[in-house]
Amino acid sequence: MQRIILAIALFVFGLKVPAQTVFLPDNLSTDNNVVFTKDGRFGLVAAYNKDDGSAGHHLYSFDVSTGSIVSTLDTFPTGIYPSKLTISNNILVISTKATVPDEAAFIIVRVNADGKFDENGRVSLAIRVPTDREETIPNAVVISADGKFGIYSNKASLVVFSTANGQIIYRDDIISEASLARDNLLVGISYDESINRLAVVRRHPEGDRLLIYEIADNGYLNFLSQLYLKPQDKIGYDSSVAFSPNGDTVYVTSSKSGSVIGFSITSGMVVFRYNNRALYEDDLNIALDLPVHTKINKRSNLLYIQRPGHIQRPGHIQRPGHIQRPGHISLVPIEAGKPIEISFGETLAGFFPSSNGKFAYLCTSSGKLFQLYINSANQKLRYELDKVLAMNYNELQAKIAVTHANSIELIDAKD
Repeated sequence: MQRIILAIALFVFGLKVPAQTVFLPDNLSTDNNVVFTKDGRFGLVAAYNKDDGSAGHHLYSFDVSTGSIVSTLDTFPTGIYPSKLTISNNILVISTKATVPDEAAFIIVRVNADGKFDENGRVSLAIRVPTDREETIPNAVVISADGKFGIYSNKASLVVFSTANGQIIYRDDIISEASLARDNLLVGISYDESINRLAVVRRHPEGDRLLIYEIADNGYLNFLSQLYLKPQDKIGYDSSVAFSPNGDTVYVTSSKSGSVIGFSITSGMVVFRYNNRALYEDDLNIALDLPVHTKINKRSNLLYIQRPGHIQRPGHIQRPGHIQRPGHISLVPIEAGKPIEISFGETLAGFFPSSNGKFAYLCTSSGKLFQLYINSANQKLRYELDKVLAMNYNELQAKIAVTHANSIELIDAKD
């Protein structure tokens, strides 16, 4: 029986928290994100495992205004340990592990207007993942702007599949499986649907590289540019990049040197560089494991740099003694102005700026939820919650979704 408890007002450490709380029968990991339908009315989350540690295989849809669960989808037997969700135009792709070794499995399903899963149109596919020393199964997928295609990196190749039938329609084998190694593999993928630009981070022993593509109408990938980083500018696993509004510049942040670097996609030249000592990491092995996320506000040309400070590999459960660094936020103007640096004494569960660029919400892993005012860099502690795994922001419905071990709190966002 599903356990659903709606709390209209919670009082934690004396702070009033206006929220609905959805209790789930299974457990979440730090990699279980919450996504929302196109109108923002329904949220979606997958549960990674069960109380006894066995594999999870359920996905839940819930009403954002009430917190009530409206639909459940079973990913078994196609996949287990579901983690990251990706949605575009209400086409949802669920990343899971296959029930056989060395495969990533995906379930594709449309979410109807009432928040229920359209199981009649459900599609499944599996993609082989070559093994390496870490035996990580990547779970990052991007979906084309029209929702027709999904793009997945299996550490060595880019694979494009149809979201309508799961058919693989294009494959770009970038690295041979024989040469796959910790210092020679694909470690990140980012997509900006507003300008149709795809960026893939390739780790390389002579210096990491950014591979830039656009998605053609038939789903094929048109190669645009290969951009070369200096050997000291190593990129952490699952780091994200950002594109300028016109798509001619791409920005990435090194988890080793801390530098924020902007490349011209046409010339391959570095056109922007901010050497951020606050993000410098002395230990290379730690730098390779810790991502740094780069976002851009296209109205203000302000870069938002976030270092969560903890490992974000699929299904990873943070425990005492694991690699950690203090969470850090950088607000970096592209054209003029002084960067703002904000450090925390603990790791971050999430950072989401508003589209108007006036403020952002950020949450620490211990549960401190702040509202950050961008122009002044003033921080206001809004709420103190229980330990948080991850945070997502639903701007359409002005809701913050924070995940705990087996629950989601939906908190009203205030300007």
